Amino acid sequence: MDTVGSMISTFGFPIVCCIFLAWYVLHSTDKYTKMIENLNAQSRADIMQINEQRASEVRELNNMHKEETNGLKDALNNIALALQQLSTKLDGKDGD
Repeated sequence: MDTVGSMISTFGFPIVCCIFLAWYVLHSTDKYTKMIENLNAQSRADIMQINEQRASEVRELNNMHKEETNGLKDALNNIALALQQLSTKLDGKDGD
């Protein structure tokens, strides 16, 4: 406390207050900057994990869609074949 008193008597109260406030602002800014950096790093890690999960889900959905599309393709091919056979039979009966 003697140091503060001697600084006030040497430099004056306003200057000592300005120095203290400058130190306080610098200290607070550094503290909050570090805290924000830590939160940003954690948020980035969380976002990357969520993105990986979503990408995996999208790949799985794409594979499911591909299987469904292949099933529809096979069904359409079977229907086309059945229609062709039916047409052939009908053409054969018309000719008789």
